[in-house]
Amino acid sequence: MREIDSEDSPLALLLVMLRFCVANNYDPAAVGRHALSLILESLSILRGEIYFLDEVGQLKPLALAGYAEASLSSFEMQVEQRMQQQLIRQVLGSGRGVTIPDINCQEDWLPIPGLDEDVCSVAVLPLKSENDILGVISLLSAETGYFTKERLPLLTAVAATVAIALYVAKLFNEVQTGQQQLRLLTDQLINAQEMERKRVSRTLHDETGQTLTVLQMRLKSIQSELPPASSLGTQMEEAYNLLTETITRIRRLTYNLRPPELDTLGLNSAMETLCREFDKQADIQVDYQGSTDIPRLSDSVNIAFYRCLQEALTNVAKHAQATHIEVQFYRDGDNVHLQVKDDGRGLQAAMAHPDGRDPEHIGLGLIGMKERFDRINGHLILMSGDGEGTTLTAVVPWQSNMQAATGQEFT
Repeated sequence: MREIDSEDSPLALLLVMLRFCVANNYDPAAVGRHALSLILESLSILRGEIYFLDEVGQLKPLALAGYAEASLSSFEMQVEQRMQQQLIRQVLGSGRGVTIPDINCQEDWLPIPGLDEDVCSVAVLPLKSENDILGVISLLSAETGYFTKERLPLLTAVAATVAIALYVAKLFNEVQTGQQQLRLLTDQLINAQEMERKRVSRTLHDETGQTLTVLQMRLKSIQSELPPASSLGTQMEEAYNLLTETITRIRRLTYNLRPPELDTLGLNSAMETLCREFDKQADIQVDYQGSTDIPRLSDSVNIAFYRCLQEALTNVAKHAQATHIEVQFYRDGDNVHLQVKDDGRGLQAAMAHPDGRDPEHIGLGLIGMKERFDRINGHLILMSGDGEGTTLTAVVPWQSNMQAATGQEFT
C-alpha cells in the first residue's frame, strides 16, 4: 500500500477522477465510489464513506468503500445512524475537518455495529467547492493514532479534490438532465406540430377541398348555360380558372402539411409523389428510386424521412443551381437509407455565394434535420465538393423502430 506524502498527490488524484468522470458519463455516485477506491489504495485506511447534500439540503448517502458489501441498501439502518452523528453534523455546520486519533477517547464518535468493526482512528472532512459545502467524507483506519492534526491539511486537500470532481459530475449530471427534459419537450412539440398539420391537412382535403370542388362543378354548369361571347360568360370563365388554381394550391398545401398518401399508401409512395410534384414546380429533373424491401417503420420515422426529403429538395432548388437530382430510398442490412444527390455547385459554394437568398437557412435546415434523426437514433451524412454537387444521406436503424411502429402516433 502506498502512502500519499506529496503535495502533488491531490492534484494527481483530481486528474484521475476527472478522467473517470469523462469515461463514466458524470455519474456522481460512480465518481464517489471511484474516489473512495483511489483513497483506499493511497492511504492506510480501512473504509470510506461519502454523504452528499441533495437539492433541499438533506444529507444523503452517496458511496461506500471497504465494506464486504458496497451496496448502500445493505447498510440502510447503519448509514442513517451515521448521518445523525453529532460529529457529522458538526463538520457540516463548521465546514472544518476533524480527526480522531483514537475513537475510544472521543465521546462524539459512537461506533455503529456493521460499519465500525476494527476501526480505531477516524477523519471526517467537509466536501467544499469554493464556499459551498457539498457534503462530508468519512475515512476510517484500523491504526490507532493514524488520523492526527498534523495529517489534517493533507486530508483536507484530498477532500477538496474529491469535492471538485463531485461538483463537476453534479453540474454535468444536471446539464444532462436538462438536455433530456429539453429533448422530451422538443419531442412533445414536434408531435403536437405534426398532429396539427395532420388535422389541418385533413380539414383542407376533406372539407375545404370538397366544397371548392362542388363550387367548381356549379360554376362549370352555369358557364355552360351562358352565351360564349357574353361579358358575363367571360367573367365566369375567369372565376372558374381562378377557382381551379386555388384548388391546385390547396391540394399542394395539403400535401406539404401532411400527404394523405403517407397514411394510406405509405412513405414510399408519398415521397415518390413529392419528387414528381417537385419536378414539375421547380423544373429540375428528379429521379426517384424506392425499394419495396422497406420494413414497417414508426410514424415518427416516416415523418422524419419525409420532412428530410422536403428540406433537401427545397435547399437544392434555392441554393444548388442543380439540373438533376437522384433520390434513393432503400434498406441496407439493419439500416434504412434516404439519399438525395444533386449535380449542383456544392454546399460551400452555395453558402459563400447565396445569390441574394438567406445562406443561414441551409445551416438551420441541416440542424433541424439532424435533431430529428438524433431523436430516432438515426444520423445524417453530408458529402459536398465545389462543383461536384451535394449528397445527403439519412440513416435510421430499422430494428430499433420496429416496436414503435406498432404504436399509434400522431393520431
